Amino acid sequence: MRPLLLILLILTFAIVVVNASYARDLELKLLFDKDTYLIGEPIWIDILVINHGDSTLSLLIPEPLFCGISFTVVNNGKDTLRYIGDHAESLGSDNYESEPGDTLYALYNLLDGYPLSNSPSPLIQKPLQGDVEINARYWGVSTSETKRISIISPEGDEKAAYSLLAARGEGFLHRAPVKNLEAIVQNYPRSVYAALAADLLSGAYGITYNDSTRHKYYAMLILEEYPNSGYVKSGVGKYIGRHDDPNRGARIDSLLMPGNSFRVRMLARNKKLGRLDF
Repeated sequence: MRPLLLILLILTFAIVVVNASYARDLELKLLFDKDTYLIGEPIWIDILVINHGDSTLSLLIPEPLFCGISFTVVNNGKDTLRYIGDHAESLGSDNYESEPGDTLYALYNLLDGYPLSNSPSPLIQKPLQGDVEINARYWGVSTSETKRISIISPEGDEKAAYSLLAARGEGFLHRAPVKNLEAIVQNYPRSVYAALAADLLSGAYGITYNDSTRHKYYAMLILEEYPNSGYVKSGVGKYIGRHDDPNRGARIDSLLMPGNSFRVRMLARNKKLGRLDF
């Protein structure tokens, strides 16, 4: 047997063994807030990767295995939505070693990783709606269970709030005028779109105020009023402060207290462990 062919066979065997080991020991779990969402409402997913094995696993798997998380979304029976997100860096720093019982955590809005429409025309941008099935793969070796959700049209106050958010068209939810976003937060504070409006006002997607304190105001508003929203990461980041802030550690520890929401605690845990997050 030629040396090159022998080397290729050995490498292939090693990849298969690593693949089988990771598939056995790693569990990929997706946690959703609910089963029914409104059109344009963020679909937050808590992503957990749990090491159930009895050994430490290196999460830098060599090519050609797929690195990171890939989602599959089937909308109304058609697997036609092209995934455009990338999460290779979101569940741990480089050369991360996952010890037995360890859990990696990331928080992700599914709508951020997909185009707003499965139409080939860039002029037709309608948000995801109807019946949706979602599953994911991690590092190409661990597959989550399939989650089924429904996305329906808003009514009543939610319809009014959504009309403010979609003032420039359904495909431009992140480009609503500042006055519309402020109106959502002020007039419909319990709307499913309120945290999104506050996040945009905190500086997301290039929306800016001349007074930077307004950005911090809305980021902290999310932390205080919408602690269960995925947008709470904006408030967590601004509350914790810069790396050179002497009070940074104490602030992180305060967010780890049981009285805080699951997402706040997990995001603070990532910060404490030095892990990358969204």
